[in-house]
Amino acid sequence: MRYPTLVPLINAFAVFPLWLIERLIPYPFLLEEIFKYFVVKYIIISASKQKLNLVFLSAFTFSLSESFLYLSQTFLSGSIRPFIFRLVITLPMHMLTYVIIYLGTAKGAFKGLIALIIAIFIHFFFNQILLQTL
Repeated sequence: MRYPTLVPLINAFAVFPLWLIERLIPYPFLLEEIFKYFVVKYIIISASKQKLNLVFLSAFTFSLSESFLYLSQTFLSGSIRPFIFRLVITLPMHMLTYVIIYLGTAKGAFKGLIALIIAIFIHFFFNQILLQTL
């Protein structure tokens, strides 16, 4: 990509079409991690500088924009606590999965796919734990 600094912006807006796709295919852990894999593989890895910075910034913008999708819960509850809780809980998970995918993909295609599978499992188990606690 010619302008790798646009990657965080792509991540911020990609959440909305992903959310619509998740209405048809109800596996957010799978869709989100595959999206992250392609962003890392085809955009971040090809960047010449500051790859890890792009990974962290991408994870942050992805998590932040995803949390904004859940603002309706905030309005229904009458408190900002659900939004803050979701942001604080999901941000580390998205950072972790983005870094895992980046580290695997940087070491080759096979390790990138293994990293993708690990990230999918982390996201799946995270969602299961989150559903049980809410």
